[in-house]
Amino acid sequence: MSPDNVERYWKFLRISVVTIFCFAVWFLFSGEYSEYSIYAGFIFAFISAIYSYNIYIEDSEIHRSAIFFRFDLLFIYLLLIFIEGYFASYELIKLVFKRKYNPGIIRIKTKLRSDIGRVLLANSITMVPGTLSVWMENNYIFVHWFDVKTINSIHSGKIIKERLEKMIGRIFQ
Repeated sequence: MSPDNVERYWKFLRISVVTIFCFAVWFLFSGEYSEYSIYAGFIFAFISAIYSYNIYIEDSEIHRSAIFFRFDLLFIYLLLIFIEGYFASYELIKLVFKRKYNPGIIRIKTKLRSDIGRVLLANSITMVPGTLSVWMENNYIFVHWFDVKTINSIHSGKIIKERLEKMIGRIFQ
């Protein structure tokens, strides 16, 4: 395949993915399911996708794993988030009642290459009680941690993100 054909193929694929997503969102929220309404929704979703596909899927994300991911692993990941949140909230409640906590901001490095994967990791860290992603800069995530157990970036990264990062890496591989 020539470079021009590859570029056109990825542009077509990106527009198609955004069109399907926009149409699905419109279909779920419109409440109008007549034939003409569905045609109009698809046309407007397509027009929206033409103007905005490069916002949702950037040029740097043009590889198969950035667009298509494993839904079975995504389900396991959501289960992992639920379990992590449960145990973290139990620990957080225990720390608050004992009044023994040490809040602070730490910097952790992620191995994820995908921008989508890094954002998902930062949001997942925020969803776990006791941690809050404050800022992202390249491969680093600055996290406010309710109880800083260590200031070593590598060790604190293992405590906060290790299981989540492994699962996200498997989803977007």
